[in-house]
Amino acid sequence: DDGSDEARCDKVFLEEKYDKSIPPEVSDNDPLDPQFYSSDINTAIEILDVTDVDQRTKTFSVFIQLDMEWRDNNIQFAYLKDNFYDNDINDTMRARLWLPLYDFAFLETIETIFKRLVVKRESEPQLSADIDNLHPIGWYQIESLFGLQFLFFPEIYEGSKNSLKIEFFLRAKFLCNFQNIDEKYPFGVDRCNFYIYLKDNQNGVVNFKLRKNLTNFGPETVSAFRIDGWEATESHFAVKEYLKAISVVVTLRLRFFSIFMVTYLPSILMNVINQATNYISGMSFLSQNKRD
Repeated sequence: DDGSDEARCDKVFLEEKYDKSIPPEVSDNDPLDPQFYSSDINTAIEILDVTDVDQRTKTFSVFIQLDMEWRDNNIQFAYLKDNFYDNDINDTMRARLWLPLYDFAFLETIETIFKRLVVKRESEPQLSADIDNLHPIGWYQIESLFGLQFLFFPEIYEGSKNSLKIEFFLRAKFLCNFQNIDEKYPFGVDRCNFYIYLKDNQNGVVNFKLRKNLTNFGPETVSAFRIDGWEATESHFAVKEYLKAISVVVTLRLRFFSIFMVTYLPSILMNVINQATNYISGMSFLSQNKRD
């Protein structure tokens, strides 16, 4: 093994001034007078499953896929493939990069099932002869061929034109008041919500945006509820309005058949049994009196 394959595996190359504590920015790529802007953090949310809705504990549990994409002017990429899942970033490089730090409001518990960071090829490459900055991909030595040193010019993709994409698969439990806001129990509608926002200094210096409408792959009914729909919107955290956030709302409606079976049917049966018991007791008393 001459090591040439490993030399070509690195996909991310950082500018000398790169600082992972500084949020990313992008430029308009004007060669004479470039203008720099805060990067957009384009976010997508998919509801994969709703596993529980519990009025007793006032919680609901969901399985979520959360995706965030952004561009960074201080990064370059090499050897990108069309399928971005083939452009996976390893843990060593990931630890050197700025990554969005998010949190949820109205969260009770959360578990990260899986996460990955990839690069999306979104532009054509350009050839680079900047060998010093791109070492070790700018040149490498093949010992098996008489110790000769081979020079090649790699295809480079600019970070301002190609996105980093991080995916999270999460299992989370959120709080909900269950107040039947529209109608009286048991025919009311409840709306439970949570917020996603960026933490610390990230919230004010990058643009936290919703990339597309929320996608729902979850069930239509859970426990005693029918799920009427999900909605995600760009918003501000209600308690602290200066925090940019994405609001996620689920509309829940009690299933009358479920309520009937759990609440009303037992009462009806108990009344029937009591009336039948009283009737049988009364008939037995009359029969006993007639014999006497």
